Parts: sequence; structure tokens; C-alpha cells
Amino acid sequence: MLKPYEYNRIKYLTFDLVNVYHSVNDKSTVEAVYAQVATEILQIAENADSLVSENNLSVKVAIQEYLSAIDNPKLSREQAEKLLTELKTLVEAFHLPSEAQMKKAFKKVKKLKIPATSQWDLRDVTYFAWNEVSSGRKYLLTVDGRGFYGSISGSMKNICAICQKQVLSLNF
Repeated sequence: MLKPYEYNRIKYLTFDLVNVYHSVNDKSTVEAVYAQVATEILQIAENADSLVSENNLSVKVAIQEYLSAIDNPKLSREQAEKLLTELKTLVEAFHLPSEAQMKKAFKKVKKLKIPATSQWDLRDVTYFAWNEVSSGRKYLLTVDGRGFYGSISGSMKNICAICQKQVLSLNF
């Protein structure tokens, strides 16, 4: 099985390759980029091949089929997304802890509001994070159950103290 971060890396490499297919005219450059992408994806498959998916299909075999499918200079972004959707069946979903375990991870937080997670595809998630607008905090929960939180508004307005990214806040 692939871990979500491995799938996300394959996804990034695939879209990077599609971009090269559509913007580079030199065939040797395109072939070199494909070889580099294929090598990195195969390395990911080697690490993940110790486990087998639900379909009894080895990850390495599925990756080989995937690589042969993306070895096409006419590959569009939509076709790549379809191939990635098929590959997503090999991704191990993020194990979301129970609400009690989440509260235990954030012991010092008095009134922790945990968002509804039923609509999330946990195969995309490498970590679980949410913003609590009322308290102005961002909460982050890792795979191993550790919890981190910080203030969204710090010295710079609308910058998260944890991820250092700009947070869009709307005031009504």
C-alpha cells in the first residue's frame, strides 16, 4: 500500500511531467524528464511493495502499468487525473483517531471543537488539521497521534503560526 505522502509525490511528479510534455519541444529533454520521474516513482514503489493492496495486486506492478500509461507525450491533465484516480485505490487511508483520542492529544485546550470528518477522503490526508475561527487557532494532528496548535493571528495579520501560510478570514 502507498502512504498518502507517497501518492501526493507521485501526483506532483505526474503533473510536472504533463507540464513538460506540453511546454518542451526537445524530445531528448522530455525523455530525460520522464526517466527521472519514472526512477523516482519506481523508488517509491520499491519502498511500498512490502504490502499488498486489497486487489492482491502488488504496488510495483500497478506502478509499472501507471508508468507505461503516462509515457505518452500527448497525455492531458484530465487523462493524468483519471490515471491517478485509479492509482488512488492503492493508497492507505489516514487513520483518524477517535474524538476522545483527539481531545487527549490537546489536553490543555478547554473547549475543543472537532470538525465533522465524514465527507473527507482520508486517502489524501497526510495529517489532520483544521482552523477554529472563534478562538483564532489552527490545530494539527499527526499520524502518530501528536497534536499541535497555534494562533492564526500573530504579529503578521492572517499568517498561521504553525504552517506560516496566509489564512483567508472573512468578517461579517
